[in-house]
Amino acid sequence: MDRVHLGHVGTRQVIRVSAAFWETRYASGGHSGSGSSGENGDFKADFVNGFVREHKIVSVVEYGCGDGQQLGLADYPQYTGMDVSATAIRLCEQRFKRDPTKDFHLLPLPWPVSADLVLSLDVIYHLTEQEVFVQHLHDVFGSALKWVILYTTDLDYIYSINPELPADHVRHWPVQDYVAKAFTAWKLCNTVMNPKPELGGTDFYIYSRQQPRNDA
Repeated sequence: MDRVHLGHVGTRQVIRVSAAFWETRYASGGHSGSGSSGENGDFKADFVNGFVREHKIVSVVEYGCGDGQQLGLADYPQYTGMDVSATAIRLCEQRFKRDPTKDFHLLPLPWPVSADLVLSLDVIYHLTEQEVFVQHLHDVFGSALKWVILYTTDLDYIYSINPELPADHVRHWPVQDYVAKAFTAWKLCNTVMNPKPELGGTDFYIYSRQQPRNDA
């Protein structure tokens, strides 16, 4: 696999082939997948809801909100969800139209966004283009004031338990390695392993900001 090129991406836009996959999936009546329901959905919701309560999180931003299936299990004071699929955004707006604590926007945004906690849940390994992977992580960490939670596979670990080639819309990235080199103001403070890796080999990586933002 090609190594990820480090460096600042800023607001440069990239070709999003993976975005077309998800728009087609949602527009044709598909859903966000098994990771957003059942045991996986409950595991994610229990962990993130507990984290929000424990750390008194006020605002949450999520890159890749999907169709809102996972969000239906969430308990956040204030939430902004974003996605590259226009259909997914419409589905979320319809589902949560009576909830004033939530709003949704199509990516890319023409304005900056920030929150105490920024989430990327089951997104990274669905980004099949290197440029999109890099842009996504710069968006996530660039928007976070205090905390980042990634729920993803990590290249070395996932191939140690499942060496088979992934599906066409899946690509496993060296997430921990890239974050450590590209975002030196952040520290990996905890890793929470999925108790049932056979459900996907996806785990939580929790990062805390160690240095103030340059624009603070």
